[in-house]
Amino acid sequence: MADVKFAAKRGGFQYAGRDIDRGQVFELVGARNDEKLERLGFIAKVKKTDRLSECGGCQTLFTSDGERDSHFKHRHTARPWESPEERTLREEKHAEREEKIANETAPLRLDRTKAILSGKGGITA
Repeated sequence: MADVKFAAKRGGFQYAGRDIDRGQVFELVGARNDEKLERLGFIAKVKKTDRLSECGGCQTLFTSDGERDSHFKHRHTARPWESPEERTLREEKHAEREEKIANETAPLRLDRTKAILSGKGGITA
């Protein structure tokens, strides 16, 4: 499975000590929740036909130019004039914007939790 690459459908999480952004391509390392990430829709396999874009700041691959550009702007743009409070506000706004995009383009598949799939989950009256 070493040749299989995955892309984050939703960003803003850490995996194996790395911050993962939406559209970022990475390899799974055999972590405990790998299967869950795919089943619930956080990640998806990268197809051989997918056109990937490389970040000029860190050479990380992304599944689209827009996702790469968003990553670059968020992770590699210096803002020396920013106060800590301004940085916190900017990062919170970025996180809210990313969550909104993720909910629209890659909703979580909460109908695929193990409890639901086993028939033991859900709301009971």
